Amino acid sequence: MESSSASPNALRFGLYEVDLAAGELRKRGRKVVLQEQPFKLLTLLLRRPGEVVTREELQQALWPTDTFVEFDESLNKAVQKLRQALGDSPDNPHLIETVPRRGYRFITPVEPVEQDMPDQQAEKPNAPEPEKANASSSKTVRRLPGERILWTVALVAAMGIIFTLWIRWPVPPPAQLRKYRLSPEGGFCSPVISPDGQQIAYTAQGSVKQTDQPTGAASVKRLWIRNLNREEPREIVGTQGAYAPFWSPDSALVGFAVKNQLWKAPAQGGGPSAVCEISDLLLGGTWSHDGRTIIFSIHHQGIYEVPAGGGVPKMLIPVDRSAAGNHFDDPYLLPSRGGDRCLLYSAQRIGAIHDIVLHSLNSGKETVLAQNAFYPAYSTSGHILYSQAAGVLEVMRALPFSLTTMSATGDAFSIAPNGVQPSTARDGTLVYWAEDSWPRIQLAWHDRSGNNISPVGPPEPIETMSLSPDGRSVAFNLIGDEGERGIWILDATRGTKTRLTFSPQTDLCPVWSPTGREIAFSSNRLGHMDIYTAAVGSSGSINVLAAGPLHKTPNDWSPDGRFLVYEVEDPKTGNDLWYLKPKQGGGYESALFLRTPANEGTARFSPDGQFLVYVSNETGRPEVYVRRFPDGGSVRRISVDGGRLPSWRKDGKELFYLEGTTLVSVTVATRPVLTLGQMRRLFKSPGLTNVQLSAGFYADAMYSVSRDGQRFLFPELIGLAGKPVIHVVENWFEEFKNRNARAP
Repeated sequence: MESSSASPNALRFGLYEVDLAAGELRKRGRKVVLQEQPFKLLTLLLRRPGEVVTREELQQALWPTDTFVEFDESLNKAVQKLRQALGDSPDNPHLIETVPRRGYRFITPVEPVEQDMPDQQAEKPNAPEPEKANASSSKTVRRLPGERILWTVALVAAMGIIFTLWIRWPVPPPAQLRKYRLSPEGGFCSPVISPDGQQIAYTAQGSVKQTDQPTGAASVKRLWIRNLNREEPREIVGTQGAYAPFWSPDSALVGFAVKNQLWKAPAQGGGPSAVCEISDLLLGGTWSHDGRTIIFSIHHQGIYEVPAGGGVPKMLIPVDRSAAGNHFDDPYLLPSRGGDRCLLYSAQRIGAIHDIVLHSLNSGKETVLAQNAFYPAYSTSGHILYSQAAGVLEVMRALPFSLTTMSATGDAFSIAPNGVQPSTARDGTLVYWAEDSWPRIQLAWHDRSGNNISPVGPPEPIETMSLSPDGRSVAFNLIGDEGERGIWILDATRGTKTRLTFSPQTDLCPVWSPTGREIAFSSNRLGHMDIYTAAVGSSGSINVLAAGPLHKTPNDWSPDGRFLVYEVEDPKTGNDLWYLKPKQGGGYESALFLRTPANEGTARFSPDGQFLVYVSNETGRPEVYVRRFPDGGSVRRISVDGGRLPSWRKDGKELFYLEGTTLVSVTVATRPVLTLGQMRRLFKSPGLTNVQLSAGFYADAMYSVSRDGQRFLFPELIGLAGKPVIHVVENWFEEFKNRNARAP
C-alpha cells in the first residue's frame, strides 16, 4: 500500500498535495496522473499564490528560447489539462483564475506540508523490530510521560508555525477594473467577445490592398478575429458577406450567416462549413452549452434549433403572425439550472420597439424583463445586460438576475450612458460598441435647383414630417430624451415649436387634414400601431380612427376631407392600401383599395381627388404608379428607373418623386383623362435619403412641396456620425459592486 506521507518539499491546497521533489500530485493520498508541462505550470503557480504569473514568465520557464512551439496554443492546452486534473472550471474557478491578456493566478490558499512526526517514523522500515521493542518495554514506559510532554510542546510549536504562515500568506488581490477602446478598420459590425475572454469576432470590409478579388469585393463584409493579446486582427478566409457572428461555448468556433445559409468557422483558421439553409434574415444565434446544437432566429419566422454538425432545423418558438411584432432578435441561451432551458431574446412589440423576454423552452412561459430594450446577454456577475433607447442614445443597463429562480433580484442600473450590443466573457470582460455623435436634421427650403434658401426651425432628431396645407407649419415627430416619439408642430416662419401629443408611447407619421385643423398619426397606445387624430391647438383632444392588431400608417387625406388612405402591414400579403370612409350614423369604416402579392404604400391623392399615386415593388424594385380612386382602375406607371415618395403640386399639373437621391418632376393632367408629359430630373441632394439618427433609429427620406411647386422642404444634415469604436471593460462589475442595484 502506497504511503500517504509527503516529502519535506511538499505543498498542500484543499484536498490536494504536491510532492515537488517526486513530481507527483495526490488527492487524498491517491496519485493524480498529470503530464510534465501541466505539472510544471502548477508548481509555478503554487510558488506564487495570489499573484499573477504572466504569460511571458510562463513562456520563459516552460518553453526556453531554443524550443520552437506555438506558445499560445501550447499554454492554453497545458492550462486546460491542469484544470481537468484538478476538477476546476474556467467559468467558475476556485483554483486557477485567468487574468485576461496577462496570465494566471492561483486563488486558493497554499500551505507547506510539515515533516512527519516521530511516532509516524515508527511505522517506517527502520523502526525497531517488535520483539526488541517488547524487551525494552519497561524502559519505554518509564520515559513515556516525558515524551508526551515533548511531543505536546512540539505539536503546539508546529501549529504556531502553520498559523503564522497562514496569516502571512498572500491574499489574492481584488480584480482590477480596466477599460480601453479598439477601432477596427473597414466599418465593423456586431463585435462579440469569446466566452474565454481572449478574442473578439466581428464583421468588416476586406482590405483595400487585396488585388486578387473582383471589383467591389473589398467592400463586402467578412468575418474577422481580434486576439486581445495582439494588435493585428486576422480575416477568416471564405467568409465574404458574413454577418451576425456568435461564438461556440469552447471559443473554438464562430457561427455566422451568408445570404441564405448558416455557417460555422474555426477561430484559429480553416475553411468554414455549412450548417443549414435559412430562408430569411438571421437575427442572431447562440450555441447550446454542450456545443451540440445551435439556436438561431429568422426574420418573420421564429427561433429554430439545429445540430451544430448540420441537419434540418426544428422550430422552437414560432412568430405569432396575428400579433403586431414579427420577429425575435438576438436569442441568448442562459446557463441551465434544474434541467430547464431558458432563452433570452428581444421581441418586436411594434415598429422599432422591442421588449426583452425570458422564455422557458420546457414550459413555454414568457416573462418580460425589460421594455423598449435590445441585445440581452448574461454576465457571470449575476446580471442580464442590455441596451435601452434613451433619445438618440442607447443606455446600457444591468439587471440583477438569479439563475436559480430565473428571475430578477433587483432593479436595473445604468453601466454606460451610450452603448450597444453588449457581450460578455466568463472572466467578467464586457465588450460593446458605440458612436460618440450622431447627425441632426435641419429642415430647410430649397429652390428647383436644390439650392438652400432658408432654414426652418432648429436642428432636431426628426423621423417623419408633413407640411401644412397653407405652408406655414410643419408637423413632425422627433425622438425625445427618454426615447419617446411624440408629434410636434413647428411655426415655419418664427421657428418655434409646440408639442401636440404627450403619450409616453410612440406617435409618428403625422398627416395634415385639408383644413389644417387636425392631424392624423400612427400610435401604439393600445399595443399595436393604430390611426388617431389630434385637434390642432386643443390639448388632449385625441380620437382613434382605426384600431386592430395589424400595423397601420396614415398616408393622405382626400382634398374634401372625406377619405383617409392608409397602409396596412399584413404578414400574409405584405403592405396593402386601405382607406377610411364615412359610415352612416357617424364615424368611419375601412375599405380595401389595393391588395396584391407586392408591397404598396406612400399613397397621395390628386388635388381633384380622382386619382391615387403610390409606390409598388411588383417589378422587384419600388416604382411609382397612378390609379383611379376609388375603383382602382386605369393604372399607369410613372417612374422609369425606380421611384419612391411621390407628391402632387397643388394645382395637379406636376408630379414629383425620388429616384435615389434625385428629385424628379413629371408634368401631368387628370382631365379629361390621365395624361403624362415630360419627365425632368431637377437636382440631386444627400438630404433626400434615409438618415441614421442613432444606433437604433433612422429618419425616413422626406420632403414637402410648396403650393406653387417652386420650393421644396427637406433636411440638411448637421454634423456627422462619429467613428464607431469597440469598448472593452475587464472586470466590469468592479465599478458597480459597492452600489445599490437601483435604476438611476
